[in-house]
Order: sequence, then C-alpha cells, then structure tokens
Amino acid sequence: MIKEILKTILAGVLVGGALFFMPFVMVKIIIILLVFRLAFKLLGFGHRGYWMHKYNNMTDEQKAAFKAKFGKKCCGHHDTPKTETV
Repeated sequence: MIKEILKTILAGVLVGGALFFMPFVMVKIIIILLVFRLAFKLLGFGHRGYWMHKYNNMTDEQKAAFKAKFGKKCCGHHDTPKTETV
C-alpha cells in the first residue's frame, strides 16, 4: 500500500518536473535550430531564390543551353528510365 503511494508520488514529481523544464529545453532547441539556419544561410546553402532569379533573367538562348546541360537532373530526377534486372 505504501509502496504504491510512493510510486504515484514519484511519478507525479517526475511528470511535474518534466512539464516544468520542458519550456527551457524547447527554447534551447529552437535557438540551436535558428543558429543552424543562420549558419546555412551565411554559408550559401538554401539560396533557391537566387538561382530562380538568375534563371528568370536568362535569355531564351541561355535557358535552352541550361536545359540542354542539366535537363531534368535536378533533385535526383533523371531522364533515363530505370531498367529492372531479373
């Protein structure tokens, strides 16, 4: 009987402590993610807007040369069909 009450009290203390400290942990995680995001931006990763702007300002000849060079190889998509080997 006393053992069950102590288990319940201990569980309540653990859950209460977790709920109390959760915001502090979440704030740290959010700050770390923001720092990583800033670092990636400063290093030049994630500048899709730059490339879209550059592509949209190309002439038709430059766009055709770009498409001929890269085709649909963006993001792992290739024109060559996959053949199954049996």
